[in-house]
Amino acid sequence: MPGGMESFMEICAFQEQEEDYRRVEEITRLAFSYPDRIARGGIGCPHEHWMVHELRQRDGILPLSLTARIQGNIVGHLICSRAVVRLAEWELPVLNLG
Repeated sequence: MPGGMESFMEICAFQEQEEDYRRVEEITRLAFSYPDRIARGGIGCPHEHWMVHELRQRDGILPLSLTARIQGNIVGHLICSRAVVRLAEWELPVLNLG
């Protein structure tokens, strides 16, 4: 920008609330639903929004489910869930971040 001025948007994070669920699932669907995404990347599925829904019901850590907002509008989401990495007879509890 002229004169060394920089432009930025302030992104704020908030704990997800039940009234946010629908919007979070909508933006998740939009983020992961584009032509040939799975074919090009070789991973994933077209149902990430449903996975978010299921994580809330099963092993999601709801206090670590956050929404990103710009000017009060939800523009992003992250959710943490419990998982276990297994190798032979060895197990390590881990935290998934999505």
